[in-house]
Amino acid sequence: MDCRSILSATLILGAVLVTGCEPQVYCTQEFRQFEATVLGVQPTRVYTVDLTTGDTLFNQHNAGYPASKYGVGSDYMMQTQGMNTTRSYSFVVEHAGGAPCVVPFVFQTDECHISKVSGPDTVQCP
Repeated sequence: MDCRSILSATLILGAVLVTGCEPQVYCTQEFRQFEATVLGVQPTRVYTVDLTTGDTLFNQHNAGYPASKYGVGSDYMMQTQGMNTTRSYSFVVEHAGGAPCVVPFVFQTDECHISKVSGPDTVQCP
């Protein structure tokens, strides 16, 4: 084999390795949102706090739902959480005349969507 053939073979092999090893990610068109049913006194305000950044994410997803269901986390959070991460959040339920209920949640993200790692589906507030 001459040098030109070896160089050509090396370039072809390099091109295959560079393009052939990239994983393909295909995301679905769904929008994921996780809700909690809040039992007890009617909330005056409901929000989620990112414990890493301190950002407050106000609940914008309760219109049209039964009065006791509130959004805790959604794919929208990926804009601040980033991809392929796991973060802790506090779901806060405030109501008149009492201390707020603070409930821990953990969400993780992949390249496409958010998933709930832990946190209840139902929150009982006094």
